[in-house]
Amino acid sequence: CDGQESGGSDDTSNDDGNVWEDQGHDGGSNPCNEDRTDYCCDFACTYCGPEDYCYNQSPWKSHMGICDPDHVGGVCENYYQLVDQPGPTQSPTSPPSEPPTP
Repeated sequence: CDGQESGGSDDTSNDDGNVWEDQGHDGGSNPCNEDRTDYCCDFACTYCGPEDYCYNQSPWKSHMGICDPDHVGGVCENYYQLVDQPGPTQSPTSPPSEPPTP
């Protein structure tokens, strides 16, 4: 481990409005998805998450490969996943206005 730690908030967001949340994993086990969609963002696999997180939000802005769900042991002290955002709220639509009568 290179000693780099996340600072401040455990949530990060990017330009497209995605919000990534640290899942509070302590690194004592392996949280990586069975479908192999999680990546190790650094060589020591201390930061993990989907490829988009590693490239756009992690301190390294890259990844070192797929986080192997079959690995036995602790990884991903900082495990980030996309937060489900509620859809945009829609204001009630008003009925169409009547065209003026001649």
